Formats: sequence, C-alpha cells, structure tokens
Amino acid sequence: MKGPFRWDERKKELYAFGTAKGYLAYNKISRQWESRNFDYDSASTLNIAWVDNYTALMATTQGLYIKSGPYAEWQRIYYSPYSGGLTEIVVKGNDTVLAAGRNGLVIVSTNGGWTYERKYLPADQNFISSGLAKDGRIFLWSSYGTKFTSSDLFNTWEEEFHQFPGEFSNARHANGYELVLTRSGNMTTKFDGTGYYFYDAGQGEIQSQATFGVNSDGRVVIPSSGKYILLGQLPVTPTGITEEVLETPSFRLAGNFPNPFNSATVVPCSIDEEGNYTLEVFDVLGSKVATIFDGFLGLGSHQFKLQSDRIPSGVYLICLSNSKGKRMTTKAILLK
Repeated sequence: MKGPFRWDERKKELYAFGTAKGYLAYNKISRQWESRNFDYDSASTLNIAWVDNYTALMATTQGLYIKSGPYAEWQRIYYSPYSGGLTEIVVKGNDTVLAAGRNGLVIVSTNGGWTYERKYLPADQNFISSGLAKDGRIFLWSSYGTKFTSSDLFNTWEEEFHQFPGEFSNARHANGYELVLTRSGNMTTKFDGTGYYFYDAGQGEIQSQATFGVNSDGRVVIPSSGKYILLGQLPVTPTGITEEVLETPSFRLAGNFPNPFNSATVVPCSIDEEGNYTLEVFDVLGSKVATIFDGFLGLGSHQFKLQSDRIPSGVYLICLSNSKGKRMTTKAILLK
C-alpha cells in the first residue's frame, strides 16, 4: 500500500489507493483495512468521494466513474470532458461536484456528478489537494505553491502564492484551519481569523503523503516516521514553529522564492503604510528590465509573481519603493 490516503467527509471513512485493481477502506469497528475491488478498463484508482449515501464518484487514471446504489456497478462517464488527469473531488451539498487534477484541469457538475462543464484555470498548475469551507468557498492547492479560492464554482477565483519553501504535496482546510505539507516534510498552518502563516521546518520527518485532520479545537494529528505527532492548539505557535508574519505590519521586502529560479519566482513583501508602490527589476548595471507591480497597496502582506519569459539569465535586483522615498532591494538569480 503506497497511498495516497483520502478521507471522505460525508462517509467519515478513510481510503488508501495504490493497490492493483482496487483500493482499501479502513473498518473502524474491526480496525482493519479491507480490500475493495475495482477492475475496470485497466484503470488505477486515485480518489473516491460520496455525493450522497448511495452515489459515489471514483477518479482513476482512465477518467471518472460513478455508481448509485449499494449493489450497483461502476460506470465510466464517457460524456464528461477528458478527465484522466483528475485526482481531487469536492462535493458541495447533494448535487454540486468539482473535480480537479493535472494541467489546470477543473470540471464542475451541478446534477450530482453525471455531466460536467470545464473551467479554464491556468494550464501550468497541477492540483494536488482541495477543500471546502463552511461558507461554501472551494479551495484548490497546486504543487507549485499556489492556492486558488472560489465562491462561484471557479467562474472567477483568487490566487494566493505561498511564501514558504518546498513543493506542495498535500493540504487541508477544516474547522477554520489551513494546513499545508511539502514534499520535504515541512508544514505551514493558518487560522482563518488571522491570515498569519506559521512555518515548521519538519526536516523530512513528516510523511509528504500523510493524511491529517484538524478537530474543532484546532488539534492536529499527522503521521511522522512511524509515530503520530499531536500538535497543540492552533494558531498558537507550536514548539519549533516560528511566526513568519508579524502582527504589526512592517515595510519589508522578503527574499524571492525560489532563488535561483528558472521560469517564475514569488516576491513577498509587507507594507506598513498604504499608498502607491512600485515593484521593479533592475540588472546589475542599474537598467530596469521589468515592472512587476505599479499601483496602490494596503497594509499587510502581499505576494507577486515574476515571470522570466523575456528576461535572460543573470543576477538582478528587485526593488520595492513608494512615492515617499521608502525603498528596499533584494537580489534574485535567474538560471535558464
């Protein structure tokens, strides 16, 4: 059993995928894993979600499958958009389903998962985790460090670039808490009421494909090196976690990540006084090569993305300034 592990909120059941011609379900009474058969079209199972007590959706390497009824057979949904790259399924209510996966693929159903409409999100994103807030917002996390949030089934959405190092491997939003794991075993947490992130350099001890949960008291259980770590009340900073964003806003231009970078990098900054700001890129001779942002910024933290399409390899200076003469600079290295 290699995983990944999936928790279904409606059924309150834990599943594991990665076995041939099937998947595993955890029996809470016997405390044993039970094999479930899925031998259709040579498809490997990736995820399962229950629309109601009788209707389930299965994401596989060959597309989406659906069954309705305790003794029903799985049926492949041939008339949905191509869905072989889907890994994430979000069920909202009893009739709305959103599925997402590689290459920006997002499809939405409003009739319980039987037919779908495609939404066109950025094709360079590979979605690896999803979540549903109590207010109906849907979250998608990409492996490249971006969280997408939508309240209208991704007709429109907001993007948030994660400022901490490491490629995302798993994320969860539950009971007002957001947790993100990276492939190197690091973790970040955030509580909805604060907007502040906390960062824990896990040194690889946390399993990157770990299934984790958060109860209403903010207590978190995460598998780690064969043991279980129980972190305390969030958003209070647990032992070994340092707060990356101060409660009192400061004027700060943090180092871009990744650095060195290839195709794109994220530039985080903090503003202590609202006003007009300019974020520009200069070469070592002082010539401006790009303007990342030029406009009004409010108090608090902000993140911007620098694309390197029209910039050659080299060392560059990223400068944040405002009309009152405040100025900060950081160095970035572009390697193509």
